[in-house]
Amino acid sequence: MTRPGEGPQREELLAPARVPRRTRLWVATVALLAAGALGAGLVDRYGGGHHDAVPSEPSSSHAPRPPAPSTAVDGPIVRTVALPDIGDVQLFVRAEGAVAEVNFAAGWIRSTPVPTLQVTGAVTFGVTTSGAFVRPAAGAPGYFVPDSGPTRLLGGALTDATVLPGPDPDDVWTLGYRADWAANLRLVRVLSGSPTGQVLRVPRRVGALVQHPLPDGSGFLLATGASASYDVRPGRAYRLPVDLAASTVLASGGGRLLVATCAPRSPRTCPAQLLRLPDGHRLGSLDGLTATAAQPAGVIAPDGRTALLYQATASGLPEARLLDLATGRFRGAAIPVDTDVQTGALAYAPDGRWAFAVTTGGRLTAINVRTGATLRIDVGLPRLEQLAPTAGRLTSQYKTVPMQLQAHFHERIDVCFSPPPMTPTRSWNASLPRRLRLPRRGYPHLRC
Repeated sequence: MTRPGEGPQREELLAPARVPRRTRLWVATVALLAAGALGAGLVDRYGGGHHDAVPSEPSSSHAPRPPAPSTAVDGPIVRTVALPDIGDVQLFVRAEGAVAEVNFAAGWIRSTPVPTLQVTGAVTFGVTTSGAFVRPAAGAPGYFVPDSGPTRLLGGALTDATVLPGPDPDDVWTLGYRADWAANLRLVRVLSGSPTGQVLRVPRRVGALVQHPLPDGSGFLLATGASASYDVRPGRAYRLPVDLAASTVLASGGGRLLVATCAPRSPRTCPAQLLRLPDGHRLGSLDGLTATAAQPAGVIAPDGRTALLYQATASGLPEARLLDLATGRFRGAAIPVDTDVQTGALAYAPDGRWAFAVTTGGRLTAINVRTGATLRIDVGLPRLEQLAPTAGRLTSQYKTVPMQLQAHFHERIDVCFSPPPMTPTRSWNASLPRRLRLPRRGYPHLRC
């Protein structure tokens, strides 16, 4: 019995459809070509060919190409190292081809590659609130090393300029000369290279400068004219009791200046004077120090009690010494340094408990300021050149600055980056110790 839908009609539906003869020939041809291409590829891949296969260029210009191999590293490299516990100190160091931050509290080093400097003179190395900068003298490019990201060129007014440290970590003075050789310094932002509008003018009574202006360790400059030397501040120049053209600056910082004046017939007998800046008041004299015209200036601790400076040995080679400014005696042993040591190879931690020096071979040494004991620190970096320490961050209502600037620039921060302070009340002032009480007239005011 035949069911509905079965029979010849159903068999015809299940039979395969006939393909035209021309179509069958075309499909066979494509299959043969594909098999030949696959066989050739296998032979080339597994060594059957006698020549190396050369890949053809993509026919489309929009086809992606693999990146070319590169060994250059643009961004920072962070690695964990064993560091001594010396407090919350971040020490920035400039080495050959790199700028690194050494974080002693966290135990890591962040190193960022920097192009080789075309050094034509002194190099200014400093730390801002968002990174570090390296600025050789005019005629060579300078670089900014951000906290994160690759190194970039300094631009704007810092493209080709000689700079000196400013009163704020984010600003530097750019040095330019007029026809009469009196210096004008413009305050420029490091990050943007744009002038702030503030200009530091050397008064006319200083006269023509006889030597390059020097930093005074407080963000301003020491200018030497034909007749005298001055500490130049905004709106005023303070005359110093020494002639810097005939003297050697041994160290500066902490509102102090240590200057040695050598006798003409005995250059190794150099009585030194400790001056208070900016007025130049003599705080004391020290004997038995040596000074040479080629030695870089050292640094004075933030509290003004000690100084880390260079002294010449009997053979004339330099060495770093820690000097007690109250007694005139050295603490600890002498630290040998290279003969080509430059400014910025000595530094104090912001709290003044530790000092740092670049020793022979470009190595780093930490110095306990209280005892004078030294501690060699191997940070695994190339030869070190300059140091710039900082510690944490200080955030105010208007901007953030490194804490290391509190001791040097607290007056400028209070005045320039805060509204004019109110006169303290009698009860609040009386609650303070006598040495900390504020005057009834309030804080001194300085127009910025």
